[in-house]
Amino acid sequence: MGFWDTVGKAAKAVADGSKEFNERRAQYDEEMSSKSDRELARIVVNEHSRSPLKATSARVELRNRGYSDIEDVKRLV
Repeated sequence: MGFWDTVGKAAKAVADGSKEFNERRAQYDEEMSSKSDRELARIVVNEHSRSPLKATSARVELRNRGYSDIEDVKRLV
């Protein structure tokens, strides 16, 4: 029974991590909608390695605003 207890604990940990990820992503998505194009471009360019989730949310918001090419984003900075 110890094996299945361990499997259950591991599954719970994965589910909890996934929930936190989704909550954080939703928070970033909401935050990005209020930022200017220039602020979003700075996040995409400067914070990608520190916070890839934040940079991805910023990139998605810029795409929604019509900046489909990364070169367009870099020109904003």
